[in-house]
Amino acid sequence: MSARRVVLTGLGCVTPLGIGASDFWSALLEGRSAVTRLNLADDGAEPRHLVAPAPGFDIRSFVSNRKLLRIMCRTDRFGLAAAQMAAAEAGEVAPPPERRGAYLATRKDACPVDMLFDAIRASRGPTGGISPALLGEQGFAEFPPMTLVTGMPNGCLFAISVLHSIKGAGSTLLGRGDVGLAAIGAAYRAIQGGQVDWALAGAHDDGTDRWTYADLIGLGLISNWQGDPSQAVKPFDRRRDGFAPGEGAAMVVLEDLEDAQARGAKIQAEIVGYAETCQALALDHARLDGSALARAISAALQQAELAPEDVDYVSACGSATVIGDRTEIEALEKVFGGGARRPLVAGIKGAIGHLLAASGAVEFAATVLALQHQMVPPTLNLVEPEPECRFDLVPGRARKAAVRTAITISRGIGGQNAVIALRRWEP
Repeated sequence: MSARRVVLTGLGCVTPLGIGASDFWSALLEGRSAVTRLNLADDGAEPRHLVAPAPGFDIRSFVSNRKLLRIMCRTDRFGLAAAQMAAAEAGEVAPPPERRGAYLATRKDACPVDMLFDAIRASRGPTGGISPALLGEQGFAEFPPMTLVTGMPNGCLFAISVLHSIKGAGSTLLGRGDVGLAAIGAAYRAIQGGQVDWALAGAHDDGTDRWTYADLIGLGLISNWQGDPSQAVKPFDRRRDGFAPGEGAAMVVLEDLEDAQARGAKIQAEIVGYAETCQALALDHARLDGSALARAISAALQQAELAPEDVDYVSACGSATVIGDRTEIEALEKVFGGGARRPLVAGIKGAIGHLLAASGAVEFAATVLALQHQMVPPTLNLVEPEPECRFDLVPGRARKAAVRTAITISRGIGGQNAVIALRRWEP
């Protein structure tokens, strides 16, 4: 059986710049940054932690099932809201439940730590450490009834499958920067290969809690910028020193082209290639380069039957870390440097922060919107580009451009790379 064509018919997002694709896109084109300072320690001190929080919203306006909401933590609710928006935009689902799939990504691997505090206090021995005996005698009784269920990594997938009668293939990917795009790539491959005909795919994450912040600052990944927080995250700038963690979700509805056309769905874009690679090196910064990412880009383009000069826009990962941005530019140079025509390159983390597991899905959504509106969002806070970078990085302001084909890039801390190639839908 020949590979089927896969198109996008619905898109929903919860981002630091707004709820829904329209608000997100408008704020992105305006050049707004959602990066701010909060006091995550909740100790009455001055706000000092750089984060990009999502605005508040009422999940009950998207999901009325109270039983489901009882077991959904904050990150799951982001994913649920985004999925409901995407499904509503896509319209009536044509395939039977057995031919529907769901592919999600998250960083969540347990319940929120705050749910465990009472049990921890009840289990502390005379020296302050956790006593196994006290845990059994006193601590277990302090665990909230829904602790285990709330902590399921696949909690959002479970809720989405219930709400949309999804009885076909599905999976939850756990990870950080690359997994949101990898989940969409998995859905693309499942539809392309005939495993399912319709799928909800995307990612959700909440990176603005104190525990995540402590982890990231310990790894040296969060910016030390002391000025205006909106200027803290500087992708591809010589002064870059890290990112600000954020929170949110993006979900898309993908389906077989023929099915979408048969039911008269509004097609927003076509996915034409997907590839992933690993760096396969220890965390030895002296040996890191852009070769693994370059292989992923080249493989996605080959699958899409696109030459490098055919690409109009690259939605870069642009993590604003010193090594991450350097190796990304190296990869782009390896793939696009030899041609007469270079694509526009832009990264949006200066506007939304790093949404961790959700970053690839939200940046995928921004790429789809760029194809639809023929506008490239800006790279914020780019004042002093690295001199060896020979790409137009769209600094400061959004730009009108003819964008027919694009790629979007996501990268993980352990050297994983994911790349999706997209084509503007032109009936």
